[in-house]
Amino acid sequence: MPATNPRVMDMVREELAKNPDITNEELFEKAKAIDPEIANLSMRQFNARYPLQVKRVQGRAPDAEAPRGRQRRTGAARSTRAPSSSRRANARLAAAAPVRAAFLEFAEELLAATEKGTAAVVRVVGNVDQYVERVLKAAGKA
Repeated sequence: MPATNPRVMDMVREELAKNPDITNEELFEKAKAIDPEIANLSMRQFNARYPLQVKRVQGRAPDAEAPRGRQRRTGAARSTRAPSSSRRANARLAAAAPVRAAFLEFAEELLAATEKGTAAVVRVVGNVDQYVERVLKAAGKA
């Protein structure tokens, strides 16, 4: 299974920070320059493995421009702070990101294997232990 390349992930993170409107095709070309193995991925697999993961994490990040301190809760001037239960839920979701990524990669590998035949599917399912280890590590159990 091709693992996520940290150098590619860093590049995607930096490019999306500089230009949130950059296309997946542009990111894909830059990623292939860093890691030629990326060319083996379909555009859909690349998007799921790199840009989509970065965008999900960025979507949960607190807004750096949000005002701090207390505000009057009238009309349009409502506080931008989330209730503590929402903050806990967001933290829980952010902590689950590596687990989610492992399951997504397993699903991608399984889908790709179905196109190659039964032996490829058996091989992917036979390697499920590496995904289990990643999930346990992400959960702090390994």
